[in-house]
Amino acid sequence: MNEKSNNLQTKSDTKKVVIITISIILAVFTGIFGFVIGMANIENYKHPYLFGLVLGFIGLLIGLLTAKKIKRFITINHHISNNYYIITIYIVVGFIGSFIWIGSKINKSTSSIDYCDRFIVVDKIRIEKRAKQPESNKLYIKVLNEKIPLLCHPDYWDKIQIGQQINVCLYKSIFGFNFMILEDDKKKQVNF
Repeated sequence: MNEKSNNLQTKSDTKKVVIITISIILAVFTGIFGFVIGMANIENYKHPYLFGLVLGFIGLLIGLLTAKKIKRFITINHHISNNYYIITIYIVVGFIGSFIWIGSKINKSTSSIDYCDRFIVVDKIRIEKRAKQPESNKLYIKVLNEKIPLLCHPDYWDKIQIGQQINVCLYKSIFGFNFMILEDDKKKQVNF
């Protein structure tokens, strides 16, 4: 009888370990995927780094709290208990990426057009793709004596000349993370 209950306990522990492992792996991949998509959608924000830091910090705090709350359910043996910091890191990565992704979606969906106008391109820069550096196509416009860079699609960058006017819309966010969109740029936005 005792052998039978130990066997059932071992099968139960094995199922739990498999479910926990799959959940943690999904959290990491969701976090990485969310971070990449979220950052791609905030490229023409006025303060993109502040946006990433604020939402990343919120994700970090909630991830740490969640890891602390679920620790008693996950630590089924001494080995997992001793190495729980690794699981905590995975959970936190998942929350940080997810918060940046969801935050960028919420910010865009709750923003409204403040104004649209035509601005003169005062400069343009292309940084070619290299081994550890992605391609970057920037058009610079002048708004209230401030030179503002706007990332755009390579095809659009090729069509625009310095001194040419382009249509730009400023979107006002209720959260304070305002951004600009090039109206004629057919850049593929990542909409997940």
